[in-house]
Amino acid sequence: MIDDIDTLPAATDYPQLDELSGRQREIVIRLLNAQRVSAIAVELHLSPSTVRNYLMTIFTKFGVHSQVELLAVLHRHQR
Repeated sequence: MIDDIDTLPAATDYPQLDELSGRQREIVIRLLNAQRVSAIAVELHLSPSTVRNYLMTIFTKFGVHSQVELLAVLHRHQR
C-alpha cells in the first residue's frame, strides 16, 4: 500500500492522462508504480472487478488491449 501519494509518478508527466477521469487517473498512476489490481482495489476501496472494469475503459480510450501495452504507450509519450 502506498502511504505517501508524493511517491507516485506525477500525472503531469503523462499528458495522455488528461483524457481520463480522476478515478481512472488514480488507477493508471498506481499501475505506473507497479501495483497489482488487487492492491489498487484495496487502496482505493474498490473491488478488483471494479478496477478491472476501469482498466477496460482505459484500454479502449488508449486503443490498447493490456496493461503492458498501456504502460508502453504512456512511457513512450512521457514528458
